[in-house]
Amino acid sequence: MATTFDYGTLPANYQPSFEETTGLIKKVAIQSIEHAKASNPLAFLDKGSIDTGEIVEKSKIMLKDAKEWTDEEADEFWATHSDFKTVYFDKYDKKQFGVSVSTERIRSIIANKGVGTAEVIDEIVGGLSQSEFNYDFSSMKTLLKNSEQYLTKAADVNNGSDLVLQIRNAITKIKFYNDSYFGNNISGVKDETPENRIRIVMPEYVRNKLDVITLSAIYNLEKMNLVAEIHTTDAEDGHVYIFDEEAYGVHTRLREMTDKRHATNLKYYYYLTISKMRYYCPLFKATYIDASQFVNPSSPAEPVEPAEPVETTEPAGE
Repeated sequence: MATTFDYGTLPANYQPSFEETTGLIKKVAIQSIEHAKASNPLAFLDKGSIDTGEIVEKSKIMLKDAKEWTDEEADEFWATHSDFKTVYFDKYDKKQFGVSVSTERIRSIIANKGVGTAEVIDEIVGGLSQSEFNYDFSSMKTLLKNSEQYLTKAADVNNGSDLVLQIRNAITKIKFYNDSYFGNNISGVKDETPENRIRIVMPEYVRNKLDVITLSAIYNLEKMNLVAEIHTTDAEDGHVYIFDEEAYGVHTRLREMTDKRHATNLKYYYYLTISKMRYYCPLFKATYIDASQFVNPSSPAEPVEPAEPVETTEPAGE
């Protein structure tokens, strides 16, 4: 005996059915309406809001080298000013998401069979926030990709064992005091990064190819602790980023929901307006590994063009 299945019919092709005896259109029994879902796996890079002012200034004070000392009389005022490395950010990404809602039209399609007019409006307007999450995620992936022009690539790999080794090597350079992996558009920076600020961002399909036990060797931690350090995306280039979480950031200057009712067509217009700064800061360590040959052996490694230097500020005087 055959089993009957239904795979759905699009509105343009749907023909209403009629009750055989009365000839009336059959009624909707169950109605389900919801907005599409989106999330931002890179939300950990959010650095908070900007309430006043416009410019973001980030500075790092360099350490001093030792000087030979003797107990003989010498100049007691030989010390010089601290060496500051400073970078400024002032570019904002301003976007607006909007949707119109006609209560009359919604009422014309609601069958009150599982969902009402108010619930449908909530789903429509709620979709604006989901649209923002999706845009934020896409923008941060682009920022990571675009920042490669300022980064020193750690390695190209074509197997899982080598990838894990190169990630561990990169972490070693990042956590110790040295001049490795700062932006190539700044010079003279040395620092170390606290281990709890080191982050790994990789395509999920790269992680899927790694054995879980092998993957845990990256930090030599228990699996439950490892999860908090690795963030996955749906990127398809096979690039794995290892960085101080201070190297990337998002500041929100404006996020406001507004609405207005049109006097003649009686529609409600809802808008979500955002103004956000997304940046890469060369004062903090960041690098990446090209693992495209590991996940797709036919993909050639991508060359990275050198970037132009940016201005830094250093106090004058001795």
